[in-house]
Amino acid sequence: MRKENYIRNHHEKEIIHTAPNGKKYSIQIRKYTPRDCFRLMGVHEADIDKLLSKEKSGQLIICKSKLYALAGNSIVTNCLTAMFEELIFPSGNHYHDKSGQLSLF
Repeated sequence: MRKENYIRNHHEKEIIHTAPNGKKYSIQIRKYTPRDCFRLMGVHEADIDKLLSKEKSGQLIICKSKLYALAGNSIVTNCLTAMFEELIFPSGNHYHDKSGQLSLF
């Protein structure tokens, strides 16, 4: 990291940036939650709710580190669908049924 960009305090998650004109800017950093990660991967809200369900004691059934790994080891379904459409229908004719799913027949 360059000298003018540094993290003030590791607990505050704040970056101080010095612009070329000498003015300093403070940038707050927020870590993605497991819900944010699953949303970025194109997972439906109902499925996310199932993954983030809790026991009666209030603890998550799947720990957060496993949820991050699960989201990170997946593929964005919208991208995969677009890739298969391009492989199967290279002319640009995309065939979807009423539910929005790819229909081959």
